[in-house]
Amino acid sequence: MLQKENIFFNLCSDSKETILKDLGNGLLATGYVTNDYVKSIIKREQEMSTYLSNGVAVPHGLTSESAEGILKNGVAIATIPDGIDWGNGQIVRVIIMIAAERRAHMNVLAKAAKLCSDESKVKAILTMTVDEIYDKCRFD
Repeated sequence: MLQKENIFFNLCSDSKETILKDLGNGLLATGYVTNDYVKSIIKREQEMSTYLSNGVAVPHGLTSESAEGILKNGVAIATIPDGIDWGNGQIVRVIIMIAAERRAHMNVLAKAAKLCSDESKVKAILTMTVDEIYDKCRFD
């Protein structure tokens, strides 16, 4: 579900939409989603924030519109050490993008919530290597 190619370190952008496109395009390039799903992620975020807590956002597409855009279950992870304004004063430093059918989606969301349940765990992710994130953040 998570490939090392879909782990993005130290992203720098002042635009939430650019980051969403970058992660979505990573999932597109590795065969997890269609371009319509990437568009659905952006639309979903415009309708309602996917900020979770402790500096973590978990963007995903609109279920009703995007299910056909998921080719196989996948996850992309990004770290943004300086943070990015996710709206309403919420600063995001870790993004876990989900592209999964309903049952797998709920499992990934639960694991993401546990993984980021406190700020010290989020800070630890920011200092990890790609291999460490890959090993620690398995969603299979």
